[in-house]
Amino acid sequence: SPIVSLGRPRPSSDAVSAYVVYNVIEQTAKKLGYTKHSLEKEIEALRQVALQYSHAQLQIPNPLLVDPLGWGLNMWELQWLGPLEDKEHVKHRFCSFKDRAMDVSQAGGLPFRLYGAVLGGLLSEDKPTFKMAKSIVNDIESKLNTDSNADQGAISKVHGLFSINRVMFCSTIDPWAFSRQPHEELLDFFVSPIESKS
Repeated sequence: SPIVSLGRPRPSSDAVSAYVVYNVIEQTAKKLGYTKHSLEKEIEALRQVALQYSHAQLQIPNPLLVDPLGWGLNMWELQWLGPLEDKEHVKHRFCSFKDRAMDVSQAGGLPFRLYGAVLGGLLSEDKPTFKMAKSIVNDIESKLNTDSNADQGAISKVHGLFSINRVMFCSTIDPWAFSRQPHEELLDFFVSPIESKS
């Protein structure tokens, strides 16, 4: 169920992420000639659940409710989700909230959430968003060169978040593993604004 204080759920649901991942696995397996097993039934079941979130992707998120980690996940998902005209329209709207999503001052004791947003910014293919994300990575790297604990506040260590903070930061240094590869097709996901009105 949605968290009331965060408003309506955005399309960073497990179903949407799973729909992307299962499709990538299926496409890669076929590319490698592995056809003994298929995920087509699971993919179609996930698609039906994921489609329920398409209306949310076509709405402008409330800037006061932008969650950095969720925003970054949206940007990651949008690499695969199509058709292209809808994807670009939605991506443009999400990029308009980059200042809120990648607000370093709000990282506090949970920098991994900021790093999730930064990773999304690096994958956005939007020049201003990418530039902002890259600047944050460069600033953090510079601080780490002088202080190995620069990104780890006392709260992070107390709550046992040291490892996830490091893993997420390392992901921002080289986000290639999270990038859609040329052989990975765009996925049929969005209900177009015209279709959703009928």
